[in-house]
Amino acid sequence: MPPRRSKTAAEFVRELQRDPQYVARQAVLRAEAEQRAAAIAQDEAPLVRELAESGIDVRSVWDFGTLVTPPAAVPIVLRHLTLTHHPRVREGLIRALAYSHLRAQALEPLKEFFRSESDPDVRWLLANSLAAMAKYREVSDLVGIAEFRGLFRLTPQSRIP
Repeated sequence: MPPRRSKTAAEFVRELQRDPQYVARQAVLRAEAEQRAAAIAQDEAPLVRELAESGIDVRSVWDFGTLVTPPAAVPIVLRHLTLTHHPRVREGLIRALAYSHLRAQALEPLKEFFRSESDPDVRWLLANSLAAMAKYREVSDLVGIAEFRGLFRLTPQSRIP
């Protein structure tokens, strides 16, 4: 008896596409993702509008992942961190501040956000942004920051003497 030939990826995908349960499950997942994206877009619309009124043209706060956050955006981003936002928008706001050139405007407010935050995932995000602009010794007085000390060794700012 000849050895059994393995199924190719293309064959497997075609098989999945003929499976009604798989197709139905994928449709549900797509619909949920579209609803989530719409909710996030609606949640951040006032933020995007406010940034546009300040001359900062972005479609989403996540654009600051590919565009360097301009200093003019910092007051708006910081203010929106005090408002209730979808967790993904809040994450984007925190990540938008993870640039060393924003230190003068954002270091102290980020430290305050870190002090008042209890969610470990959000604290990790805040610690990342802090590590982008400060040395560990500058924030070592923050209760709980020691847990994230390794982040400060990974960023260029923390290696500056």
